[in-house]
Amino acid sequence: GNSAYELAYWQRWWVMHLSLVILLLIFAGAILAGVVGSLVGLGGGVLIVPMLTLAFGLPIYFAIGASIISVIATSSGAAAAYVRDHLTNLRIGMFLEIATAYAGQLYGIDAFNQPGVELGKQFAYALLGRPGADAAKKEWDSLPRSDPRWSV
Repeated sequence: GNSAYELAYWQRWWVMHLSLVILLLIFAGAILAGVVGSLVGLGGGVLIVPMLTLAFGLPIYFAIGASIISVIATSSGAAAAYVRDHLTNLRIGMFLEIATAYAGQLYGIDAFNQPGVELGKQFAYALLGRPGADAAKKEWDSLPRSDPRWSV
């Protein structure tokens, strides 16, 4: 009854009013999640996603996006450091990339023509202001929409 309404109100308040205090609390929680995650052997995203959704009331897709961005950033930084220190064998990496694409072709998977890739390119071109992007947008908007009951 009344307590559920108050919980929903406070969750909306947290989301709508991001103050410096809340940002500092999120930062402290991220530091704590990183420390605990490194001690336990888990990724920090395992702790950050529930913290952002349950404690701060952020939507789950925002929390998952933040986790993915942090994973990409940390893995890119580590990869750059490994390449800089010559700990990475780039020849093996390139060989494995080619072997993966070749094996995909053997199994009938075209790694260079996946569903959604062309659409992603068109959206990227639209963001860059490429001529003809308006026609692609009109075509995209004319496609039938899925039933919202079955969409995530």
